[in-house]
Amino acid sequence: MNILITGASRGIGLGLAQSYAQQGHAVYLTGRSENTLKKECDAISAKDGNASYLVMDHTTPDICVQKTLSLDAEIGGIDLFIANAGFAGFDATHNLTQSSWEVTQEIINTNLVGSTVLIQCVLQLMVKRGKGHIVGISSISADCPSPLSAAYGASKIGLTYFLESAAIEAAAFGVDVTIIHPGFIETDSLEGFGRRFPLQMSVNKAIRHIEYAIEKKKRLYRFPKLMGIIAMFPKLLPRILAYPLIAHFSKL
Repeated sequence: MNILITGASRGIGLGLAQSYAQQGHAVYLTGRSENTLKKECDAISAKDGNASYLVMDHTTPDICVQKTLSLDAEIGGIDLFIANAGFAGFDATHNLTQSSWEVTQEIINTNLVGSTVLIQCVLQLMVKRGKGHIVGISSISADCPSPLSAAYGASKIGLTYFLESAAIEAAAFGVDVTIIHPGFIETDSLEGFGRRFPLQMSVNKAIRHIEYAIEKKKRLYRFPKLMGIIAMFPKLLPRILAYPLIAHFSKL
């Protein structure tokens, strides 16, 4: 199986690439740092894995599309596409009342625009072949508004909506779509906070959850389950109660 994973130079993306390579699949990693990508691909290859890389920056979607089309033609088709690239954790946190609009724009352009452009590109390729699987790494943040993550949450809500709509279209052509809503995962993106979060999960455990959802072709998969329930709870309350509650637990 040919697997393309964006944002695979670290964290969840890299963990998935390493795991699938160990299972005998051909993995293609993307990211912005060629040095990091080469290092990680060499490490995978040293363990008899089949790994290659493409340097991609989601702020230049037209170039990303061309590289994806070229790769698809070269390898005989992408079987599994995991859209994982994007700002997360501390890197995606900013105060709307103090930060510049450029910060908001960069987060949304990378997390939403860059991801959806590539998803649509790969979707059309898979539809022509009548097979394939697209996976989008969204976030539990898409289930609940949170102060300091307005742009991040908005990008993930948009990504989830896009994927849900794509799933309806794709089903008629034999293409599967899976949406992943992870909670707090112990990646570099959380280190900037300097504290632990509720139900924080290791990368290795998160990888097992994501691979399970992919194998079972889940439409929407939230984990940890308790975090998913907590995130959706405020939607059941009137705003006059929900907003103060969210602000309190966000330590504002």
